[in-house]
Amino acid sequence: MADFIKDELEALGVTVRFVPLGKHILDGQEIDLPPAILASIGNDPKKKTVGLYAHYDVQPVSLCLVRVERATDPSSDGLSTHWARTAHSRNRP
Repeated sequence: MADFIKDELEALGVTVRFVPLGKHILDGQEIDLPPAILASIGNDPKKKTVGLYAHYDVQPVSLCLVRVERATDPSSDGLSTHWARTAHSRNRP
């Protein structure tokens, strides 16, 4: 995905570079984290700087659902099941 974004920005004349963010352990395997993407258009020091922050490494909504079991009443031992969603899936049923 990072390469796709880089190619799209460069096609618009934007200078792009990746900044490695390190590694992460996932299911016992060490994987590279997606890089941060830094980009700039032009280099006129008289112009103002605009910073944009966005995530590009998100999961599809179908993978964002998480089963959560919690006590329905703090004084009871009964559990109820709920499905929690990330902010990216809040518009889905």
